[in-house]
Amino acid sequence: MMFRSLFYVAPVLALDYQYQVLLQRASSELSSGTLRSLEENLAAKDGCEKHIAALPEVKAHDFEAAELVAEWKDKFNYKRKVKKDVKISTWCATQITENTWNDAQFKDSACKTLEKAKKQCSKSLKATCNFVRSTTRSLFKKALKGSRKVRKEAAFTALRDPLKTKVNEFSCKKYKKVKPVDLKATQFGELKDHFTAIYAKIKTLKAQVDTSVAAKDASKTKRTEDLQKAKDAKQICEDAAEQAETAAIAAATTTMDQAINTAKTSTTLTADLKKDAEDAARGVHKTKVKEAKAAEEVADQVCDDLYDAAKAKAEADFKASR
Repeated sequence: MMFRSLFYVAPVLALDYQYQVLLQRASSELSSGTLRSLEENLAAKDGCEKHIAALPEVKAHDFEAAELVAEWKDKFNYKRKVKKDVKISTWCATQITENTWNDAQFKDSACKTLEKAKKQCSKSLKATCNFVRSTTRSLFKKALKGSRKVRKEAAFTALRDPLKTKVNEFSCKKYKKVKPVDLKATQFGELKDHFTAIYAKIKTLKAQVDTSVAAKDASKTKRTEDLQKAKDAKQICEDAAEQAETAAIAAATTTMDQAINTAKTSTTLTADLKKDAEDAARGVHKTKVKEAKAAEEVADQVCDDLYDAAKAKAEADFKASR
């Protein structure tokens, strides 16, 4: 029963504690005169940002451009959503440059004041920097995918190493806590310029990786094809040598059979002479068979030599292409 009582009492105690914390916070804000209205709290949370993002003059961000989105997807298999805090950065830069915004523009909105709108731009500067930093790091890693085959190439490392340093060393520290009064359009421009410059190098690296890997794959495929051609040529050569041997032996056998038949059917030769003629024909046949076999061995050696030469060339060509 005691445990069951604790089971029911514990949540109540937790809620009671949370209530006390909230009550103390409200009491503190009341005493300090900082208690905000529900409307102000909503504006501070995301209402002002949402209001700015919905303004007709806030267009799609450069990071949402169809060509760029398609390029990220097709070349890097990468997709990234542009949130409101980043989307409004272009608007913020424009407003800072023109400097015609005022309290009246935001009086009846969730922002309420120009100061709160500027605070959203401060947040946007930080968010945009974080977006640029994380996106360039992700795209850089994507560009390296499949580069294992070319990582020791001087041309590859010459591009990768300095780019890796720039990508990893880029910091958002100077953009994190910029006060509204210190906001400058150039700060947003710096982030855009950084992304443009780094992304161009990332695309160059990706193109080199793809080209180098394709070249290596092609050279490997060519070696395989060349070795197969050499093997096929050797087989054809050996088949031809074997056919020549078979034809030579068949011809010798036909000649022997004809000589023996001639001797047997002769009406002028004695039995002994017939036997000598048959033995002579068999002797000639034996010699021809030996010659045919010897010729076949010589031909086979030629086939082996040609094959070894073709195989060595295929390997040398492959090595030279690496």
